[in-house]
Amino acid sequence: LSDRLIKLISYIISMGKKQDQPLPFQYIGAKALTDNRRYLIADEMGMYKTSQAIFGKSLIEKEEGDMRTLVICPNSVKEHWEKEVIKWYKKGEDSKVLYLDGQNLEQCLSKESDFVITNYDLMSRVGSIDGNGRLEKLKQAGFKHIVIDEAHNAKNPRALRTKAIKELADQAEYLTLLSGTPVPNNIVDIYMLMSFLEPDNYTINFDSSGKILNEFHTLYKNNPLLVKSFLSRKMIRRKTEDYLDKDIVEREEMDV
Repeated sequence: LSDRLIKLISYIISMGKKQDQPLPFQYIGAKALTDNRRYLIADEMGMYKTSQAIFGKSLIEKEEGDMRTLVICPNSVKEHWEKEVIKWYKKGEDSKVLYLDGQNLEQCLSKESDFVITNYDLMSRVGSIDGNGRLEKLKQAGFKHIVIDEAHNAKNPRALRTKAIKELADQAEYLTLLSGTPVPNNIVDIYMLMSFLEPDNYTINFDSSGKILNEFHTLYKNNPLLVKSFLSRKMIRRKTEDYLDKDIVEREEMDV
């Protein structure tokens, strides 16, 4: 057995029955998150992207200790996230999950938690002029790990929610982007993605899309393979057809 597989088996055993056992392809995605710190999982629908983000948090905490994670997702999947946390996170039923809305911010942030789940609508409100300082309070809450689910919803540099999410994401030590539509269809969107994953290298001027275009054109002129090289380092993309007959079915029980 390889050293990586031995470590994986040992870690799963150490967590007992609290957490479902990840399949090999899930572990690969989660390990990529921990190794790269800021990473995009762009697997097709049905490839358990949520579970990879949650298991990735467990791997991070194995090295650095427990930390709070902020999950930003569509409102329709917030309850699904909580169910997946209980299923995949190392604490299982003991996981502490809080829902953050516009009315309970201070109360939510003052409580101990493993995951704080919120939606894009709140990000639009806290990013507005009359956000009442809520964005600053979120930034001061100390989220070392942020997950942006359906990350293509945060690609418009003129949108209030994009600006708010970007400020939060830039100060996070670990950033996990999840999206089934990974490659944007225009230059501004591509540059936004690159800026999320490497904010120090690809800065954003939210006041001017033209400046974003000019910056990208300069980078592309100097290196025509820039985007391809970037995505090969910062993204993983797998198709269900390549794994449904290999890793996902025919799980066998074995004594260890």
